[in-house]
Amino acid sequence: MSTPRRVSFLSLTAALAAASGAHAAIWYAKPTATGAGTGTSWSSAMSLQSAINSANPGDSVYVAAGTYRPSVEREPGFVRSKTFALQGGVRYLGGFPASGGSLSQRNPTANPTILSGDLSGNDVGAFTNTSDNSYHVVFLTGDQFNTVIDGFTIRAGNANDTLLFDAGAASDPDGQGVRVTWDFGDGTTAANAVTRHRYAAPGEYTVRVEARDTTGLACGVASDTATVRAYARE
Repeated sequence: MSTPRRVSFLSLTAALAAASGAHAAIWYAKPTATGAGTGTSWSSAMSLQSAINSANPGDSVYVAAGTYRPSVEREPGFVRSKTFALQGGVRYLGGFPASGGSLSQRNPTANPTILSGDLSGNDVGAFTNTSDNSYHVVFLTGDQFNTVIDGFTIRAGNANDTLLFDAGAASDPDGQGVRVTWDFGDGTTAANAVTRHRYAAPGEYTVRVEARDTTGLACGVASDTATVRAYARE
């Protein structure tokens, strides 16, 4: 009779843990790309946006001291929609020395790492020249399980009274293109699937959105309405 084999669950757990982290990568970012810019070391650091694009769940992004401004428009055509859209499940760590360093050298106080919505670099004081600043400096989308954001100063965002209207998911089941129009209820309209609008006066407005396929046929039209209430600033 053969001797039963013993299975060590501790060893099995350790092996699984090692396997799960085997492909985790570290991406290195500086305000200006250096060397080959591959992001695989401090001497070849890439831009922060490139590191965000490269990172997968389980990876880490090490960010050197400096000021970083977003460059990707979440809403194409709206400069102020530029944001750092962070991938989920990634560790974003700021506070490394400007020239790079190890985890033990990481010190967010001594090495300020700033994510700034001051797109033009012209802010004065805390609230002057902010009309052209990014609406949202950081944007989290999708599954954010195990996401870590640590060691950053996030500042100079300015979501100043504009509303986002999004019909970007509109589609035609026959595969035709879709034209989207908005009526904001205050006498103004827009013709983009995703747009922003600011109401000039307080009140209640009925917003109507219409999606029409590109054939122009009456049967290819869908619409919806919603009520928006705008309040005066206190």
